[in-house]
Amino acid sequence: METTEKAARIARLIASFERMRRAHKNVRSHKSHEGPIFPLMELSGACGNEALSLSKVAEIFGVTPAAATQFINRLNAHGYITREENPDDRRQVKVRLSDLGEAKVKQAQEEFYAMMGGLLDYLGEEESDALNAIIEK
Repeated sequence: METTEKAARIARLIASFERMRRAHKNVRSHKSHEGPIFPLMELSGACGNEALSLSKVAEIFGVTPAAATQFINRLNAHGYITREENPDDRRQVKVRLSDLGEAKVKQAQEEFYAMMGGLLDYLGEEESDALNAIIEK
């Protein structure tokens, strides 16, 4: 590929990513929930109905225990989690999703699936398969 053609493709790719970023920002501004919803969804999938230690949360997200604590504090500020003392070690705190957190996860999943369904309808089967192949690559 010649240099000018490659530069033009790079410019188009950058412009597409910027449009996608703005569209994502627009979607997020119209959401019906607050806070770090995608990490909350990941936490929900990881813990299910069990309470997790902060060290386990750090492991799940691949962050330090201090970063996990900050993340848990943000979720707690929104009322999405509850803290529990570990009966085996009272110094250790465990967290689980609150009823509000579970409701927000369910709502966000429904909104996300609806949005992705709209994208699938817009692209069609062939283009959505191509997009998925590109993303996986």
